[in-house]
Amino acid sequence: MGTPEARMFADAMVDKLERIVACSDGRSTEEINALPPVPETNSLHILAIHTMGNVNEAVFEVLGGTPVNRDRDAEFAVTGSSAEELRAKWDELRPRIYSAIQNMSDAEMAAEYDGHRRGRMTGRQILLYTTNHASEHVGHAELTRDWIDSTR
Repeated sequence: MGTPEARMFADAMVDKLERIVACSDGRSTEEINALPPVPETNSLHILAIHTMGNVNEAVFEVLGGTPVNRDRDAEFAVTGSSAEELRAKWDELRPRIYSAIQNMSDAEMAAEYDGHRRGRMTGRQILLYTTNHASEHVGHAELTRDWIDSTR
């Protein structure tokens, strides 16, 4: 069974992704794919897919050793068909992510891994980095949601 620290990381990671996906709930296909009128911003759908992709890669490939064949660049070119489809994707991924993280041992948290673009890091550092990255995208998604709501 995992440590209290691992369960804390699992709770935080799932919370961040839930908040991002929730920004799309109840919105039309056009709204989840809308790009704010500011350079280098992303749609709600892109933010959710990119953040899920990053967490999926960190948890299952970097920490778990199972290739996920992530195409990071493609995440920024996707469009979604519905908020419900996005929610279903998250509902399928959530328990897998939660279980994998919450069951990490102290040894796994302290072990070093090849963090791909991030270099060698401990499991703890990878989880912290990935949670921080998701936190940034929560802010982006909530601002994008507020912009969409202001244009209704």
